[in-house]
Amino acid sequence: MADLIPETCSDERYSCYAVKSCYGGVEQLWIVFCSEEMKKALAMVMVL
Repeated sequence: MADLIPETCSDERYSCYAVKSCYGGVEQLWIVFCSEEMKKALAMVMVL
């Protein structure tokens, strides 16, 4: 995900990544939501 460019959502606390792919002839749309609050919380857990 490092090379994906995040888009700001209508709620500015979140950003999202959208990627289209095709697997087995089936078109797919993958959407990942990220929040700064969750990044901070996960960073704290990893430090412990």
